[in-house]
Amino acid sequence: MALPERLYTVLAEGLAGLLVTVGADGCPHAAFTWAAAPTRERVRAIADWPGTTLANVQANPRVSVQIIGPDDLLFLLKGEARVTGYHEISRQLRIAVVEVRVEQAKDQSWPTVCVAPLRYSWIDPGMAAAERAVLRALKGQQGR
Repeated sequence: MALPERLYTVLAEGLAGLLVTVGADGCPHAAFTWAAAPTRERVRAIADWPGTTLANVQANPRVSVQIIGPDDLLFLLKGEARVTGYHEISRQLRIAVVEVRVEQAKDQSWPTVCVAPLRYSWIDPGMAAAERAVLRALKGQQGR
């Protein structure tokens, strides 16, 4: 399915979100991630490499991506994921790129509430450069 225009416009640039997988115990597992859309039908997110989220995707490719963006943008994306690459951004940041073929994009906004994007700040100033590298990886640069 094609992403709605408003959602695609934001995801084309990339932003923070949540990657939800199914754990080995059958329970949902949510992880903070960055997400970007290289096309209207696919969304990429990251998982720590190695890590629980990556292991969950490899065991069960059914995932959700929660997007909480600017201007009351609130979507839950569902689909099937596959790992498309691995990147060593720094010694502290090794990631797997998880690409989701979007099967459903549910607008979860409602008229009486305004949501705000996920927010965070870097304590280590070098991590801002790492974040830019992650977004480049999500937008299509090849990895290892």
